[in-house]
Amino acid sequence: MQKIKKIFKMVFFSSLIGFILGFITYKNYSKQVDMVFSSDNTSYAFQIGVYNTSESANQKASENNGIVIQDNDFYRVYIAIATSNLLKEELSSYYDNQDISYYIKDITIDNNLKNKLIPYESLLSSVSAKDYSLIINKMLNEYKKGVSYD
Repeated sequence: MQKIKKIFKMVFFSSLIGFILGFITYKNYSKQVDMVFSSDNTSYAFQIGVYNTSESANQKASENNGIVIQDNDFYRVYIAIATSNLLKEELSSYYDNQDISYYIKDITIDNNLKNKLIPYESLLSSVSAKDYSLIINKMLNEYKKGVSYD
């Protein structure tokens, strides 16, 4: 009987430890799994303005570390791109804390470009907000290189 109790205790505690470690691992990596396996090509651009002239747009973009994207006769200034809802929420909090006014514009990007942006998003999720600026700038440059004009 003592032997059965010892085996039962060992199985119970091993299962409990396995559950706890599995839960911790799931919490740490579920964000990245959602980003990698998302089948939707809808992404989000954090837009801070639409301008009629490229000069005005370029000035606003340089003041805010953004990029200018031409859209027909208009020039849009983007300060960030997110391919997942999770990152959209994180970036919204980041810009709200900086008191920056923005508009979140739904955009569609191709899978190739999305796959280039996902590693940056994983990196953003693992660093503190003070390190966002450089990573966001790299993402914007990838987006600008990959965007096609109609």
